[in-house]
Amino acid sequence: MLIVGLSYLFYFGRQASHDDPVYVEYHEVQRGPFISSISSTGKIISRKVETVKSTSYGIILDAGYQNLSDVKKNSAIARIRLDDRELQKKQQQLKLAEIDLQLLQEQRIQGEELFQAKAISERELKEMNIREYKQGVYVQDIKEEMADKAIIASFDGVIMNKKFNHLDRVFSGTELFTLIDVHDICVELPIFQQDINKVIVGQNVILTSNIFNGQRQGVITEISTLADQSSSQSYRQNAAVTFNVYSSLTILPDDQILFGSNVDAKIILAEIDNAMSIPLETILYRDNGKIVYVIENEHAIEKIVETGHYNDDFSEIISGLSEQEKVITRGNLDVENGTKVATQKTAIQIKQRSNLTPFFR
Repeated sequence: MLIVGLSYLFYFGRQASHDDPVYVEYHEVQRGPFISSISSTGKIISRKVETVKSTSYGIILDAGYQNLSDVKKNSAIARIRLDDRELQKKQQQLKLAEIDLQLLQEQRIQGEELFQAKAISERELKEMNIREYKQGVYVQDIKEEMADKAIIASFDGVIMNKKFNHLDRVFSGTELFTLIDVHDICVELPIFQQDINKVIVGQNVILTSNIFNGQRQGVITEISTLADQSSSQSYRQNAAVTFNVYSSLTILPDDQILFGSNVDAKIILAEIDNAMSIPLETILYRDNGKIVYVIENEHAIEKIVETGHYNDDFSEIISGLSEQEKVITRGNLDVENGTKVATQKTAIQIKQRSNLTPFFR
């Protein structure tokens, strides 16, 4: 009796559940302007950046420039001077070198007299001249080592990331500051490998950031053909490879540009005046192609569709649907062809069917 009762409840419970409609949400197909785009988040950079390093060991004498200071080409940002101990060594070295030079000069004068008297050969006189010349170069080298070394700006720019203070001790190769050309700025944008072939030089870009109000316009100016090294490293950790593209950035007078700041970008691939489009989440993938479910007479009906351009939210529909058809957005993973459906405004949690997977571009 118990087994019969449980079987009865199981059978009729399933039958009742089968007859209950699946609650879904839908989107009505419309025609209108459609913009196909690729989104990315990049950062503001300058195409002309130089990391300035110390060229020698010594004490740095600051010329007073600070971070964000404007500098002109050939301006002396700082000077590097030998410390007292090294300077004394060089002074002693110079004194000895100058004495040797004076002796060689005297020998050369005597040699000229001997050559006139034919007491020495022309070759011996030339060797005296060479020794004097080399010693003169050596003396000049010591003087240059003793002199202050100026750190010169190689172009007009702005000082960033200054790492030294007045009278700091620095070594050869010590990073001092970064010089940035603020007149040659752009936005560096990473693009996934699957999308990089869609991007071409000259495409318009819409840029937004919290460092300026509203939107700014840009144009793709360069596309890297080498994968970004950081993304290539991440690829080993199952992340996607990216390529960097570069967009110009229109600057307004009141904009305060902060290098390294994040910028959201939409690269415009195509603009269509009159296209049918549906949300991306409505499109599913099966062996027979891309499908959607539409609502007809309170039932889900499967339709094969051909898609075209897309953006972050919508895909263009080339064929398979008509205007004002109701495509199922939420609940489409819980229905099949002929499933009875009902609509409601609030989304409900549904269980994904194992034989369907969302379509990703």
